[in-house]
Amino acid sequence: MMFEFDIEDVKNDLEGMSFQEKMEELESLSDNLNLALSEIMDLQQELNDEYESSVYDPLLALLLSLAKQRRWDNLINIDNPVITVHSIPQKVKIWASWDTDEWTINIELANFIASNTKRYKALSDFASLLRLPYEYGNEEISRRVSEENLEDALLSLVFVLCGDEYYPAK
Repeated sequence: MMFEFDIEDVKNDLEGMSFQEKMEELESLSDNLNLALSEIMDLQQELNDEYESSVYDPLLALLLSLAKQRRWDNLINIDNPVITVHSIPQKVKIWASWDTDEWTINIELANFIASNTKRYKALSDFASLLRLPYEYGNEEISRRVSEENLEDALLSLVFVLCGDEYYPAK
């Protein structure tokens, strides 16, 4: 699949046209190129979403199964793509997203805390519990992981927040 665009061909096509005609032709060409670019970007997003779903949805199903086995029904809610864990003293939201070649696991407080100091302290406490770095002042804790490590990374975080020390390896 190749898209060819040669500005010299465009310049040749504009020869002999009035200024107004040239501007209208270039405007039309620009509109067509923008439309094509928009369609390409929409297709990229659609493919990204399909890929993300193909990896993440089975992981959420596994987590739901594990939650039932461990009787964590009152601790975990899953509303794709967000996992809400009712930890003490705060609820947190966890989700993973994929961008180009890496996954990012994000954690944020589920309940709004008006005081910045208290909110950042709560996030800092969760980061310590989860042994993750946290930059004071950020609204969430983030961890980048490869696809190979996504399951273990996400499930181990949820296990810790539910009171277990680790996620047992497969």
